[in-house]
Amino acid sequence: MVRIRFLVGLLASAALLFFQGYDLYTPSSQHMARKKRLKRAQTSEPQSKEKSPILCRELSRVMGALHHKHVRYDGPSREFDRRVIDLFAERLDPMKLLVTQAGLDRQKRQMPGILDQIRRRRCGRLEAMRRARLGWLRGLVKLSVDFASNPDVELLEHLTQERRSRLRPRAQTIGGLRIARMKNLHFELAAHMATGDDLETAKEKVKSRYTRILDRAINETSSDFYRRFLRAFANAMDPHTDYLDPKEYKDFDSWIELSFVGIGFELNEEGGYIVATRILENSPAQVQGGLRPMDRILAITQLPLGETIDLVGVPYEVAAEHLTGPIGSQVKLTINRTSPQNRIFDVVVTRDRIKLTDDLATLSWETVVKDGESLKLAVLKLGSFYRGTGPLVSDSARDVKRLLRQAVQGGAQGLVFDLSSNSGGLVSAAVRISGLFMESPAVVMLDGDDSDEVIKTDPDPGVEFAGPMVVMTSRVSASAAEVTAAALQDYRRAVIVGDETTWGKGSYQNVKKLRANIGGIKVTRGR
Repeated sequence: MVRIRFLVGLLASAALLFFQGYDLYTPSSQHMARKKRLKRAQTSEPQSKEKSPILCRELSRVMGALHHKHVRYDGPSREFDRRVIDLFAERLDPMKLLVTQAGLDRQKRQMPGILDQIRRRRCGRLEAMRRARLGWLRGLVKLSVDFASNPDVELLEHLTQERRSRLRPRAQTIGGLRIARMKNLHFELAAHMATGDDLETAKEKVKSRYTRILDRAINETSSDFYRRFLRAFANAMDPHTDYLDPKEYKDFDSWIELSFVGIGFELNEEGGYIVATRILENSPAQVQGGLRPMDRILAITQLPLGETIDLVGVPYEVAAEHLTGPIGSQVKLTINRTSPQNRIFDVVVTRDRIKLTDDLATLSWETVVKDGESLKLAVLKLGSFYRGTGPLVSDSARDVKRLLRQAVQGGAQGLVFDLSSNSGGLVSAAVRISGLFMESPAVVMLDGDDSDEVIKTDPDPGVEFAGPMVVMTSRVSASAAEVTAAALQDYRRAVIVGDETTWGKGSYQNVKKLRANIGGIKVTRGR
């Protein structure tokens, strides 16, 4: 990624050309359409313990809505059904610890009949698959509990294992499956003992964890399993098409509006630990808990009377579920901080509404000297194309317009528009923001499955900044950021600098809300 200080010399050269009368407005004859990318935010919006049920008869309706909206897979086909079968079967056992390859293949052979049943609003075979998975899980849990209960078990310290389960081979035999399970159990013991637990304590924690896993699986409802199926069905269309459960639909709104309810740190799964990789500014995690990046979250207790949940060895998704809750609720976190010295302690935090400030538009200043002339440059950074509703919420076009006016009033002789960390957002915001630099431009052309090409044009003829500018992009810049950068480049309104390529997804999605208690769908509509 190109640093700002490497850019200012280039911008200064552009500024001198502008002052000499070089016309940066001349439109290119090869104006290319650029597209948008919607990225689901990973936030901590409150989640009800009792999800609204999705019924068997509704599966075919959601599947039909996805087919109706999708740019390519507008109806059932043998090729598409095969994609669904392969993806859903793999997701029944993503850790590759439940079933052999032969057992998984048997399930795949039954899947075409399952799809036909679901389309007729019958789910008997899908329920049978859920019971089969529960049987696999019972076998894993029994082995794990027996292992942890065996007083003769000693930790094997020299085992190796590929940490990324998707790269591990699936066991071909029952014996190979048992070896994979035992190896994984030894790695879990090692993770607990690395925090200071002795062997017996680590074994008890492993036993407790697998007992809870089985309890959760037994309590998994038909609706929970149906949601698993719908995600696989949607993702089989393309990686950007998805089914959103009610929580995920709220999370999407949180990302677009840049606020959510939670504790305020980002998680990752590293070496069997849940790690706080980043603490959000002015969040409860920072202000109340004093958390720091790379703190390990060993356990969580919902206050005042909740049980303590051990998070060592727990998948990221499960840990995130335990961390969610309503505004004003309290939680106790057991933290392992390894630097400057290794210690374990508890903190209590109260969940609150958190404003996501990282993506907000910001303005800073740089002064450079070019050929003996001092130039004052404004640096405008935008992390996403966000938009809320109402006058008191964040709106990227409104924020950028306000900052551009500050830049003009401050005497900016040039502008660096930093989109290098911008992952996209609303294409409508990209159109409005592009129009702040050009007079009523045709910004992007959308080509969908059920309509002619649609050209999106900013209706506001006003131009807020007419000076020379550089747009900074990177491989992270995606979707709406690519739309804006491309329009400014194609009309020769700006010089583009940064990485050789941007994200380059090349498609756009629409998000549609389903009935109130089953969430929504995000569907690729075109290019």
